[in-house]
Amino acid sequence: MTPLRLAARAVAITFALLTCAYAVLAYDPFTLTQVIRFGLFPGLGPFARAHAALHVAAQAAALLSIAPALRGGPGRHLARAYAAAAAIGSAALLWRPLLPGLGSDLRALTVAFGALVPVAWLAAIDLRVWACAPAAGAPDGALDAGARCVRSALAAGALVFLAFSALAIERGARSPAVLGYALALHAMCAVAIAAALLLATSPRARWAQLAANASLFALAVASVARRALLAIAFPGLAGAPLAAAAGGVLALALVGITVRLTGGEGAPPLVLLARPLALPRGWPRALRVGVPLAASVAIAAAGARYDWSFLLQQSAAFGAWVLTLAALLTEAPPELDRQARLAEAARAARRRMALIAAALAAAGAGRAFASAAAVSDGIAGWLARDPALRLLAPAPASAAPAQDFFALLSEHTNLAPGSAGPPLEVELGGSTPRATAGKKPDVIVLVVDSLRRDYLPPYAPPAAAFAPAVAAFARDAVVFRNAFTRYGGTGLSEPSIWVGGMMPHAQYVTPFAPMNALDKLLRAEGFRELVSVDEILDVVLPPSPDRVRLDAAVANKDYALCRTLGELRERLEGLDRARPAFAYTQPQDQHVSRIEREGASVPPGATFPPGFHPPVAARVQRWDACFGEFVRWLDASGRGADAIVVLTSDHGDSLGEEGRWGHAYTLYPEIVRVPLLVRFPAAWRPRVRCRPEALAFTADLAPTLYALLGHPVAERPPFGAPLCALDAEPPPRHEGPQLLASSYGPVYGLLDRGGTRLFVADAVGYSEEVFSLGEGPPERVAVTGGERAAAERAIAERIRRIEEAYGVGKR
Repeated sequence: MTPLRLAARAVAITFALLTCAYAVLAYDPFTLTQVIRFGLFPGLGPFARAHAALHVAAQAAALLSIAPALRGGPGRHLARAYAAAAAIGSAALLWRPLLPGLGSDLRALTVAFGALVPVAWLAAIDLRVWACAPAAGAPDGALDAGARCVRSALAAGALVFLAFSALAIERGARSPAVLGYALALHAMCAVAIAAALLLATSPRARWAQLAANASLFALAVASVARRALLAIAFPGLAGAPLAAAAGGVLALALVGITVRLTGGEGAPPLVLLARPLALPRGWPRALRVGVPLAASVAIAAAGARYDWSFLLQQSAAFGAWVLTLAALLTEAPPELDRQARLAEAARAARRRMALIAAALAAAGAGRAFASAAAVSDGIAGWLARDPALRLLAPAPASAAPAQDFFALLSEHTNLAPGSAGPPLEVELGGSTPRATAGKKPDVIVLVVDSLRRDYLPPYAPPAAAFAPAVAAFARDAVVFRNAFTRYGGTGLSEPSIWVGGMMPHAQYVTPFAPMNALDKLLRAEGFRELVSVDEILDVVLPPSPDRVRLDAAVANKDYALCRTLGELRERLEGLDRARPAFAYTQPQDQHVSRIEREGASVPPGATFPPGFHPPVAARVQRWDACFGEFVRWLDASGRGADAIVVLTSDHGDSLGEEGRWGHAYTLYPEIVRVPLLVRFPAAWRPRVRCRPEALAFTADLAPTLYALLGHPVAERPPFGAPLCALDAEPPPRHEGPQLLASSYGPVYGLLDRGGTRLFVADAVGYSEEVFSLGEGPPERVAVTGGERAAAERAIAERIRRIEEAYGVGKR
């Protein structure tokens, strides 16, 4: 295969894999909404729209790669059938494009599998050509293939362990017991690879050898695809068929390319299969091994701050294993006398089997010993810092939940459109709200995306002195010190504020308007709305002639509090005060993706106290000044004395705790705890009664506004309850354990003991954890079997209650 044809084949395979990936994103309700429809990755939309034309180009490249077979000879029938099928497929797609209309249904899954068929077909053509080629005699390299298997696998395991353990230590991992645990797991993996490769080199027939080696590669790819890439869209066992198909097809593609590159060469198949993945054999050995290993570690290190559920980092760790092993397997064998090599091969076979048996026993004992010490002492922190260990490590034996519980979580997460039932008319006051007597205050709700509570002065005095305006605001506000979000991500956290409670885990129930309790209140009371309508609110909010769009010409990812408050000020100055105004915005100043996009910069000369991440603190400092200026204007204009002003967040962010960064599928304490500050009109302050130390949720904001505007509300799970009351004590709220959830995957939490204990069940990472929460840093605590069973029952029961309340499955 010439370099041109090899490049053409790479184009065809890449197009097929991109089509498969797009279909997988469309099949999952969350990624369909958040990634495709909301344009998280700008290139997806153009790819879908141009898919038919790209299909024509990709198939032209595929035909170029099999041009010799098309002209005649072995494989001509398969090649010509492929050409006909490609022509028909291109014509069909040009007539009726497929990708733009994909949704969360069987058609998307069919496309995902179907996209892999051309790759397997091209590989079949290659194998047919190779099968008809004369086989060369086995070179001397075949004689020491077994020894090379053991030596290369053990060396690869050692190098990957050393490189990624060094990365974990550099990130702050500090547990020798876990280091022993990691060594044991890497050793077991290396020995298992060596044993499997030995078995794959024992047959003499090249077809059997090739099939055995390809099967090993397919199994490895399928395992990683299932564990690291498909765990979110297909939790549980649902992703196994697609992972197996992807692994098998990629193995066939590698086999096909390999045999076309090597012709009839009779080198060991495992060496042939590794050759396309390794750097040229003429390079120095240190470079051939070191460059891919260093690149993999660098990718894992650089990707930590914007990785979702460790996908990129675990993929980098897998790449380190594959590329390091490939480089070692393709090292040139030493020059020895043929007879001496045959004799040594026979003796080495016995030694290798004894070595494997001893190594397996030692590694197993080491794992058992290390596991007992590591599970209770730092393994979670090490797993967050070491993607290679995370790739290999099973769930700790002392914390492994029942698989049927994880299956239940997956079954009730990201419900497909239509399966969540008809929209429920959410009436927080028991009936459709009607206008009440009296003048209404303005309401201004500022939901700073990803803002952590411990970066604001009321929650971190006196360290967070870089936000003086918030500190001044808090002196006249009620500071809720035990506030949480119901959802660990914007996708469902923002809608929950408008609903005033929890919802079925779907993206999204449509039409959403019947569930939008806050919007019903605003309409009934005649509020003029000024709202930054992001992609989520575009679905959540019904059209309204009384709504003015803030940030109308700005992309959601570029919402900035300073700019929005400037526009809001101009809008308010132009409004009369006969009607109350309601303002809502969710600026992205603190969002991890924006900070990374801006280069995680800090103004020259700016310094912050230890314990604060400077780029995050710098952005709090920046918008704090604008916030202070806006509040001063609000008070000077007279509006501030007659306004409810809320400062909160939809969720927090991990900023290096145990090596974690960002937010997505996790429910760690720093993500679910949020700031919540509410300043009431001056005339109301002597009359307002709140419980600032009691458990509070951002989803309680809508019920609170209902109650304060004269619409009595009682707690009615899964909906919220008023945080405050006028001229009366607020009703008790949130008795018993409270449910939390990830917005995007089957990860659920149970908040108990008045918000001081958090149990997290993660059906993506297959783990369960418990945290003790207080004023200081959260502490990880051991959980008993009885507590775990009770928490699992409580989570399942609360999920069932939500779905029953909304009539899920009933139409």
